[in-house]
This record gives sequence, C-alpha cells and structure tokens, in this order.
Amino acid sequence: MKKVKRSGKAVGRIVDGRAYIVLSEKSSLCRLNETGSFIWNLLEKRKTQEQIIEELVHNFKVSRRTAKKDMEEFIGAI
Repeated sequence: MKKVKRSGKAVGRIVDGRAYIVLSEKSSLCRLNETGSFIWNLLEKRKTQEQIIEELVHNFKVSRRTAKKDMEEFIGAI
C-alpha cells in the first residue's frame, strides 16, 4: 500500500503538542486540533493510509469508519 507524506505546499511546527501549519496556496495559518496534530505527526513518518487509520482507532478509541473519514478529510484539506 502506498505511503502518505506531507504535501510540499504545507509546512508546520508543533507547539505544546499542537501542530500549526501554513498552507502556501491559501496563505493561511491553521492550528490543528488534537486529531489533526496526530495525523500531521504520522505523515512525517510516511505511514500508509491503513496504518494511519489503525493508529487513530487505537489512540482515539474511534471506529474504523470514523478514523477513515477523519484521515481522508484531513488529507483532502492539506
């Protein structure tokens, strides 16, 4: 399965456990919520989509369906 990585169009920093990213196309700064920050960190590690889903299910105690939806929305937004 293909590994997912951070877009070159977004850069960010972690501050006090939260990710702040700059989306260059939109010229906007975004403060990510806990789930978004978690996914952002996983993208640095070049995980597959399936691995990200599994990590979300395990760490946030959500269903696979919710984890998949959250991951897809996050990746689509950045």
